[in-house]
Amino acid sequence: MSKPVSFWQRIQPALVLLLMLLLLITVVGGGAYVMRLDGIVRDKFEGKRWAIPAKVFARPLIVQAGLPLSLSEVRSELHVLNYRELAGAPTPGTFSQQNNTLYLHTRGFFFAELEREPSQVLRLQFDGQRIASLASTLPSANGSVRLEPMVIGGIYPSQNEDRLLIQLKEAPPHLVDALLATEDQRFYHHIGISVRGILRAVWVNFSSGSVRQGGSTLTQQLVKNFYLTDERSLRRKINEAIMAMLLEWHYEKNEILETYLNEVNLGQQGSRSVNGFGLAAQYYFGQPIAELSLPQVALLVGMVKGPSYYNPRRQPERARERRDIVLDNLYREGFISAPARDKAMLMPLGVIAKPTAASNIYPDFL
Repeated sequence: MSKPVSFWQRIQPALVLLLMLLLLITVVGGGAYVMRLDGIVRDKFEGKRWAIPAKVFARPLIVQAGLPLSLSEVRSELHVLNYRELAGAPTPGTFSQQNNTLYLHTRGFFFAELEREPSQVLRLQFDGQRIASLASTLPSANGSVRLEPMVIGGIYPSQNEDRLLIQLKEAPPHLVDALLATEDQRFYHHIGISVRGILRAVWVNFSSGSVRQGGSTLTQQLVKNFYLTDERSLRRKINEAIMAMLLEWHYEKNEILETYLNEVNLGQQGSRSVNGFGLAAQYYFGQPIAELSLPQVALLVGMVKGPSYYNPRRQPERARERRDIVLDNLYREGFISAPARDKAMLMPLGVIAKPTAASNIYPDFL
């Protein structure tokens, strides 16, 4: 006579089969979901990443010997273009004056006919209300030089984002160092997410009793800005982590970093957002990004944490404190010396009073 089969023994094969089926459904479904996210990541990153606004420029000022231009008129033009007066005109975007002689270090510019007017140092000598002579450091100069024109407005895409694209090699000294030292010290070592950063943020927030630190990497920040909304939910955080790892799997670190430099939001001008460090340099300082000084770079990097909260025009003291934290991070990571840090901390914010980079100065004309 056979032993009676228990209930557990009778359902065990069916239960095992059910668990295997559920596991298969989970694996297949999860794989399909990851493939869907992968398609979203690659579609935008490999396609047209941004809709760039069309810029409208004023006429360029042409300087040459014999023109009826006074010294004061040229200085006024340089002021509009945010040139700085420095002894010896050492860098592009600077000038100096000795009596009736003006030394001008031009920025260079790509004009509509795709001809680049190269950066050069000019010596302009004035005789009353005219340019008496012009000399250039470039042997190819033909006695007539165009200064870069002022941007007077733009025709913007539907999403109302404004940016000025830069390449990683165009970033000024310490921009990348300051960004990584402050936002993501292990950027070149993690796979898109940082377990160490997440655990550190959890510990800091738990020990302080408030949310003081986040665990997001630069790649996660880029994913959030590029693909996702500001929704605070577990699902969004999971998507963010998966998409960050997919981004790191497909693309080089420097490509991700360059995209971040052009995507990060650094302010708001009316209904338009100011995106990327290239445009932010113009918006806050009226200068190309290559001309920014160490404290100016630190100020922009500090604003990554909250461009509205650390707005240097509305909250200058708050912005200064955040800038000095970035400068101290650079020192602690060995990128600058203590004297360089201390000197930069003493510098004023240097923000121009009225932004023009994201404004339409002549709306009726446009």
